[in-house]
Amino acid sequence: MGGCRNIRDDYETIINNQIHDNYWGEETMNQKGKLGIVYTFVMLLLLVLSSISAFAVRVEGPPVDLPDLPRLDDEDLRGTGNDIPIKVLYVKVNGDKLENGRPIREVFERSEVLDLDVKIEATEDVRDVSVQAWIAGDDNFPINVVSRARDYEQNDTDSINLRLEIPNISDQDHYQLHVLIASRDTRVIQYSYPIRVQGQDHAFRIRDVILFPSEQVLAGRAFTVLARIENLGQDTEEGIRFTASIPQLGVR
Repeated sequence: MGGCRNIRDDYETIINNQIHDNYWGEETMNQKGKLGIVYTFVMLLLLVLSSISAFAVRVEGPPVDLPDLPRLDDEDLRGTGNDIPIKVLYVKVNGDKLENGRPIREVFERSEVLDLDVKIEATEDVRDVSVQAWIAGDDNFPINVVSRARDYEQNDTDSINLRLEIPNISDQDHYQLHVLIASRDTRVIQYSYPIRVQGQDHAFRIRDVILFPSEQVLAGRAFTVLARIENLGQDTEEGIRFTASIPQLGVR
């Protein structure tokens, strides 16, 4: 009987301990859950307050003065400014003087070369002056040339010659010829001249020629000539015939 009583007492002790642990464990979990809810509420409250504060600053704050952005008609962009100590005496294309912003009266064709002559005078000492010219409007084949940088003393004059070749692939259209004079400290003067490129009605270009056999041909044997031809003209061509010949041998 004594042994049974001891076993029963031990069993009751174990049960009481489990009840106690479960109670305090649930109590601890409840407390943690409550703390988590309180923490979440506080964070949301802080977020709302910060948003309201930022909105109030944006609405009630003093106006902010933004810097003036350069306009397209500013003097330096039109070429009439004199920020750089360089005076442009004239700009010529193929011997004809140009006026800034005025279209070039001459109509150019593909493969034609523009002979550009820029005469400048230094109003004071200046270093590393270069002249750049490019034709804008053809993204696939940009046309751009730059002169060698030079130093000038006050009252020095110089004539810079640049040559721009209009490629065969340029479409018949209107473009812009830009001339820019810049010094080492990035101050610039820019001039722009509208130009027109006119295509020929009938024009072809041989892109490639392939011979088979490519090096040697036995006497009396035939060989093949393959040619890749590109139509550069403005008209659609039909019934075009091309002839390959060797004049020295009288073969065609």
